[in-house]
Amino acid sequence: MRRQREDINPSENVIKRPLYWVVALSFMFLAGFVACLAPGGTGPYDDLEELFYSIAGFSIWLFFTVIVFVLLVMQLYIYLRFKLVIHQKGFSVTPIWSATHDVPFSAVKKVTHKRFSKKGAYIEIEYENKKVRIPYVVNWHGEFKQEGFEVLLRKFEDYQITVNEEFEWL
Repeated sequence: MRRQREDINPSENVIKRPLYWVVALSFMFLAGFVACLAPGGTGPYDDLEELFYSIAGFSIWLFFTVIVFVLLVMQLYIYLRFKLVIHQKGFSVTPIWSATHDVPFSAVKKVTHKRFSKKGAYIEIEYENKKVRIPYVVNWHGEFKQEGFEVLLRKFEDYQITVNEEFEWL
């Protein structure tokens, strides 16, 4: 299905997943890579490293680095793939595993705004026996970092779709 062309302002009408997992895993990958290149020392974990090497035949840091690299690639795929584009009378969802589809606002059955902390959590949209969960982050002033969430919540308000707000402690 081809999407119709509209003037899309990416900062307002496109919502992507936050980038924080990609950044955190990148730092972990770099730390593991440096640890793989560093010569063995007399640290407190040398016995554990020697035990792992005697069992597996390779360094524990190589194992750690490969695991973090796989997680980083998965998070990059999720970040680059998932997208929600807000249109005049609906929105287009590009989920992680399936094809892009358009959803009119009239097909939305339930919207839940879940908060875990002051920093944010996610908005869950249920429609046509499907569910989309969009995590978000807020800034120091309590405003969404992505302007698209404000636009999406305003659209739900314009179409008289109730947004259930829930607060859960971690």
